[in-house]
Amino acid sequence: MKKILLSTLLLGAMCTGAYAQNGDVVPKEGRGWYIKGGASYFFSITPGEYPNVGEYQPYSTKGNLVNPATGARDTTYMKNLTGSFGEGVRGGISGGYMFNKTFGIEVDVNYFKSIKNLMSADQVSAGGNVIASRTSNGYVQALTIAPSLVFALPIEGKFKPYTRFGFVVPVWGRLMIESSGVKPGKILDPTSPLYLQDIRTEVTRTEKINPKPTVGFQGALGFNYAIMPKFGIYAEAEYRNIPVGSKDKEITEYSQVTKLAANGTVIQTKGLSDLKTAERYTNYQTELGPTSNNHITNKTSFDNNKPMDDNKSYINIGGLGISVGVKYNF
Repeated sequence: MKKILLSTLLLGAMCTGAYAQNGDVVPKEGRGWYIKGGASYFFSITPGEYPNVGEYQPYSTKGNLVNPATGARDTTYMKNLTGSFGEGVRGGISGGYMFNKTFGIEVDVNYFKSIKNLMSADQVSAGGNVIASRTSNGYVQALTIAPSLVFALPIEGKFKPYTRFGFVVPVWGRLMIESSGVKPGKILDPTSPLYLQDIRTEVTRTEKINPKPTVGFQGALGFNYAIMPKFGIYAEAEYRNIPVGSKDKEITEYSQVTKLAANGTVIQTKGLSDLKTAERYTNYQTELGPTSNNHITNKTSFDNNKPMDDNKSYINIGGLGISVGVKYNF
């Protein structure tokens, strides 16, 4: 990724220098620097199945409790949850240089935040009442740099259409997953004075998934409209495709509160420090085997005091967006 960025900057510097030298002899119409600032809203157009949320698959399920003693249930509804993290708001600034009326380069720096997406959900009923539920919602935050080539129509007037295309490099980002749930149970410790009393456990947690370095692609079609000689507005439609793979995960917030169902008395609480290392931290791998620290592929030597290994997953933070903003020509 560093090589790509350095190559782009070097190419831009060489082109600028070459044209600047020529400009000392013959001025070029349309040449010059500019800066833009604006806001965008992107729509998701490449939906796919969401990755698992820990041990939970990307399904929305409902069911009825059939055996309170064992917790056995009868699933009555199941739906795959699909979508992407490409829908959301974006804001940023752009700087560019036009070598002439038709060709230039531009670099965008943008902050993007997606809408929240339902990634996993479950609901259990008994006697027509919901007795247990769980939901997980995720959203993406990202800071991107996007170099691109600009091609404009060399027409006269205030209205000037253009197109641009290039690549997108996320320089910072994360997928945040917020989960909450409640489930019933009984105190099964025969030495407890509350033996066999009904309880309710409420759990909330926040997970942060860091991405691996990646490069995406972009293309846009837009126009500039001059309001004054150096100042104007712009609008464009832009498509971005940015697949992102997971690197590692950390549970950053955790709360587990157990109460007596009869009167709501709190009898136990757990926090982030009560989690084992394997519960709190995860390293993502392209494949898992008998030497991986995973309780499915390595049952004999799984170590709770080390981060857990899990299969790498992918999300897409690209989409189709509409951008509007202001432009100033130097």
